[in-house]
Amino acid sequence: MFVGIAPESDVQRYLRNVARAQGSQFDARSADFVVRPGGPPSSPPAAERFWSASAIGAGGTTMSWTPRAGNWRIVLMNADGTRAVDADVSIGARLPHLLTIAIAALGGGILLLLLSGGGLYAAVRRRG
Repeated sequence: MFVGIAPESDVQRYLRNVARAQGSQFDARSADFVVRPGGPPSSPPAAERFWSASAIGAGGTTMSWTPRAGNWRIVLMNADGTRAVDADVSIGARLPHLLTIAIAALGGGILLLLLSGGGLYAAVRRRG
């Protein structure tokens, strides 16, 4: 199995006359794919140099990619370019600063709660 990420224009050029099923979102079901007619690719995907990240393997293959600006496409195909791809795919993301952001948001919320409570207490106390 081959999985690769590349700029949209490079992927379109590589797959121009290649038979494929094309999805438009990560959670697309097989019925949501658009089937494009064509033949096999002119070369195996790993022979191409435009991939920003790629992985080849059987079973649990993992690929890491650091996102950059632009339009990108993910390609999943047999490593030799033959038909009949069958794969279970999952996608994950690592957000290294998410805990720091969550703690800062929680701290800001608590501070706002304390200031609001203090303002209410001062307003009620003045009336009494």
